[in-house]
Amino acid sequence: MSTHSCAEQKSIVMYCDASGAGFGGYIASVDASDVEGCWSESGLSSTWRELEAINRVMRSSMESLEGRDIVVNTDNKNVVSILAVGSRKPYLHNFALQVDNACEEHNVQLVPNWIHRESNNQADFLSRCTDSEEWSVTQSG
Repeated sequence: MSTHSCAEQKSIVMYCDASGAGFGGYIASVDASDVEGCWSESGLSSTWRELEAINRVMRSSMESLEGRDIVVNTDNKNVVSILAVGSRKPYLHNFALQVDNACEEHNVQLVPNWIHRESNNQADFLSRCTDSEEWSVTQSG
């Protein structure tokens, strides 16, 4: 029998998204939990980016997620399926196993959940980062 209190057993709801530029996400019930970043990797599939967004957002808050159920909302149906049953593509399947191992290590139960894109606006906004170091000013004639 578990020794968690009722408050500890409450599910945590997380929203994640990825774009070509970066990733973003947050935990719905936690203030200042926004996570965002730009990709340094290139040429990887959009499904990999969505999986990696979940991985990075989850790992950024792993200490507060330990021992909890996490409902991960994503607007990518493939990601929900891969996290639930794996993938035929070895690199995606191995990635899903890595996420599963991290969850097992921290006693986290991941519950992937598909939502409509319109319901994922804040995570979508966070995923569209821009790198200010690549900005430049040009002089006109």
